[in-house]
Amino acid sequence: MVRAGWPLHALAETFRDINRRVCVETWFIYRLTSRDHLAAAAERLVPADLHALMQQCHQVRRSGQGLSADKRQALFAAFFRWEQAEIVGPGVEQAFAAFDWTIARRLALKPRVAFAYLPASLPFRDFADTDERVDKGLAAFAGGECVGWDPGGTVVVRLRHNARRVRARPPPRTSARCYTASLTCSSRPPCKERDHGRQRPHHPVRRAVRTVFG
Repeated sequence: MVRAGWPLHALAETFRDINRRVCVETWFIYRLTSRDHLAAAAERLVPADLHALMQQCHQVRRSGQGLSADKRQALFAAFFRWEQAEIVGPGVEQAFAAFDWTIARRLALKPRVAFAYLPASLPFRDFADTDERVDKGLAAFAGGECVGWDPGGTVVVRLRHNARRVRARPPPRTSARCYTASLTCSSRPPCKERDHGRQRPHHPVRRAVRTVFG
């Protein structure tokens, strides 16, 4: 007998595979564009706009300096749009095309994606919409810029004891642009988890959707 929850686990594994591929491509493009003897291959395989921004990144790195906020945003946006078009978009489309559990599909298409450094999750109306994923991704990056980065490029955040946190005022709309504009930095300590120690009833669909989207 086939259990009803199995399609959700297959969907979750598909999204894990997409994330793994994004990590591999990120490392590959960074290394490819940083090696002089691979310059011809880099120019052939990497889009021109992304390749130019990666070269700026490597030049700044070699000089011992850091990228400006504008250049960081431009580099992230270029790579993020590329990965959404080449990896994430086709993978998401294929995953949902093979997922025919109607109720669970509707829930999975409307996740609330959370990051440790953001004060609130990013709600999606349609996760299969590439433009919306890009919009929310840029909002998440803007939140990281607000919190700050360490010298290695990692967002500075501690899950339970962060000295700085991000606070958001309720945005007038749910668009990522308005959400990003409402982010402000604060030095106040983080709030205690409201649901600490509380037990919630298990729900197979919600549990699997959380597995897919965090």
